[in-house]
Amino acid sequence: MTTEGGEFNSEVLLSFLKFLSKSSPPHIRVAAMDYLLGCTGTRDGIEFIGNNSSCLKSVMELIGDDDISISKTAFKILINLTAELEIAVKIAASPDFGNFIGNLLQLCLLADSINAYSASKVASNLSRWEPCSAAIKKACFAENDSKVSVNQIVEAFSKHPDTLEYLANFLSNMSCQQEIRTLILDKKRCIIQRLLPLLSFDSSVVRQGVAATLKNCCFETDYHEWLLSPEIDLLPRLLLPLAGPEEFDEDDMEKLPDDLQYLGDDKTREPEESIRRILVETINKLCATKVCRHFVKDKNTYVIVRELHKWEKSPVVLAAIENLVSVLISDEPEEGMENLENVVIPEHIEEKLTQLDRQ
Repeated sequence: MTTEGGEFNSEVLLSFLKFLSKSSPPHIRVAAMDYLLGCTGTRDGIEFIGNNSSCLKSVMELIGDDDISISKTAFKILINLTAELEIAVKIAASPDFGNFIGNLLQLCLLADSINAYSASKVASNLSRWEPCSAAIKKACFAENDSKVSVNQIVEAFSKHPDTLEYLANFLSNMSCQQEIRTLILDKKRCIIQRLLPLLSFDSSVVRQGVAATLKNCCFETDYHEWLLSPEIDLLPRLLLPLAGPEEFDEDDMEKLPDDLQYLGDDKTREPEESIRRILVETINKLCATKVCRHFVKDKNTYVIVRELHKWEKSPVVLAAIENLVSVLISDEPEEGMENLENVVIPEHIEEKLTQLDRQ
């Protein structure tokens, strides 16, 4: 929807703001919200709304309006606004943000709610920006008595990934913070296990968000052995989307994890190159320590990656594959250098690698 004539009029918008109050008749509020939504279709409108704290506060409150048409419009406005860094940061810095984000994530837990999908999209947008994700962590996940938990979010998402697909992005964004990764990797709860089946879900948004979350979690090297253990069995989950229909000789086949054996002629690979790259880089992360490197090598990961390299066309993914292959076929580092996470790369080599990555 656009404003009348396709142009933004600040005077008209200001006259409408007084009608956003719940004391106004519903049909007047509907008209005011519709005009506000149209304003978010223009750059001037977005900037004007973003600089009007009372307007932002009203829209944040109206996601809980009893009138469904008003709450739906409020979400549409917020989806547009939170795509902008400056406005998202202002929302996260507002005094009511704690209640707002708590209510927003609670809506995500109600997958049958008419606004659950939109709520997940606003949460995803907010979590993209580092200041906002830090504010979300502080408001929702720093205290035991918060309205929602990471466990509840993952459980709701895993049960309704079609409705809540943007929670995949929310989780991947939030897991850039160590504290959130630790919550996801809680060995006493079944959290990360719920995410694994979603690597094969129909939606590429879900697959990419889940793959990125798993990669982020693999920055926690102390959990690698647990992630590779039968309790989680992460390696086959990462390799399966990368495997094709190729046949291997009996010796190679027997060394592969059970889920990678005899896949059949109709086996296809992950179609999205960005997801293939994330999966390859995650396996590489799991090779950080000597014990885990040996485990990955012993599961004959090399043959799957070798065939992927023959099939792959993307230069970016090929570079990631070659980085992994160099780890899989190389001799063990000298004593004291076994943990690859602790190896300091010389500055001139790091610059060269960065340039190749950009290419």
